Amino acid sequence: AQTGFGQTTGTIQIGSGNGTVNGSTAIPVSNYVYNYSQQIVTASEFAQGGGVAGDITKIRYKPTVIGTITVWNSWTIWIGNTTKTEFATDTDWVALADMTQVFTGIIPAAVANDWFEIEFTVPFDYTGGNLVVAVHENTLGWLSAPTFSSYTSTPNSGIMYRDDTINPSPATPPTAFARVAVLPQIQFE
Repeated sequence: AQTGFGQTTGTIQIGSGNGTVNGSTAIPVSNYVYNYSQQIVTASEFAQGGGVAGDITKIRYKPTVIGTITVWNSWTIWIGNTTKTEFATDTDWVALADMTQVFTGIIPAAVANDWFEIEFTVPFDYTGGNLVVAVHENTLGWLSAPTFSSYTSTPNSGIMYRDDTINPSPATPPTAFARVAVLPQIQFE
């Protein structure tokens, strides 16, 4: 992450510990064919990780089990500055217009217990408040699920939809399947 003064703060990690998440309510990828999720990272969580306002250029996730990556590796990612601290209802998604698409394509090959890195096509201007990270996983097919390193945040700080036949449109997200507090650990660069 770059500050306005040209300094580099490096890696900001959100969440720690040995917790993991998988299954039907997992973010960013559940054990269903299609997934769309949003998670809130608060300004205090970002600052605790050493982060400051400035350009975010990469994001990382840490899977502990890869499963069959060819059925979950096509992602589109958006990031936004937000005043939200939670998703108040099952339809309280952050609108696409309030976020910036920073990646679309096949994620790098993931290795169990290692962070995999997604470089943004354009740097994201983080203004210093809360962040929302949205991931649309739309690879056809389902075999074996990944498991991600996780942490427990505040209630309803994540929202997710998953289905085996309906690929949700991030422009008009359906009513969520769940709102969750268990979120994937993330690193921002």
